[in-house]
Amino acid sequence: MSDELPAEVQGWIGEERYVEKTEFPIERGYVYTSCSSVENGNPLYWDEQVAQALTGGPIAPPSMISVWFRPHHWAPDREKRVLPLQVHFDLKEVFELPEAAMTDNTITFGVPVRRVYAKAFALGAMLAAVAGVLVVPIQQAHYLMGLDPLLLSFIVVIIGGLGSLKGTMVAAFLVGISDGVVSVFFSPTLAKIIATLLVAAVLVLRPGGLFGEEGS
Repeated sequence: MSDELPAEVQGWIGEERYVEKTEFPIERGYVYTSCSSVENGNPLYWDEQVAQALTGGPIAPPSMISVWFRPHHWAPDREKRVLPLQVHFDLKEVFELPEAAMTDNTITFGVPVRRVYAKAFALGAMLAAVAGVLVVPIQQAHYLMGLDPLLLSFIVVIIGGLGSLKGTMVAAFLVGISDGVVSVFFSPTLAKIIATLLVAAVLVLRPGGLFGEEGS
């Protein structure tokens, strides 16, 4: 394989190409963080007295070699551009390899989770307050007054399909009309039984709901 290498590259084999010297002092916090991430409890890296006795002072583990030989992006009074793993770039230049090959570029911004959760909670609280205002005129106000509407809401979501606004609206209309008609002409208990049986049928025949996606 060495015969296929350019003479220039063959001359690099066994040669000391670059001598790297750190430009910034290594902070002990970096060493602690690195050792903690791999659960390395060697007292040589944690106990200053042990390090002083064995190595004459604190040292960093071999896995952190790049911390002290990898140059930073910028430093004052630097006269030329310095790259980490300079030999790697030298080889790419000799073999005329590209710096990089990009076939696609996509920028994705993270969703502000805390803000979304706060807004969802506030919206839910507002809708609960509106529901309470609508329910109070037709029944007595007490601490369990939300159980029946909550049960109907659960039934509506299951029948319509979780995540489907269209399904929720259609199911709410059907369940509301059927519950009202059955309660007036027959019995409120029978209306709840019919709604429960309808939910069971939907869960068996179409678990995703009438308008929900399969597998949801």
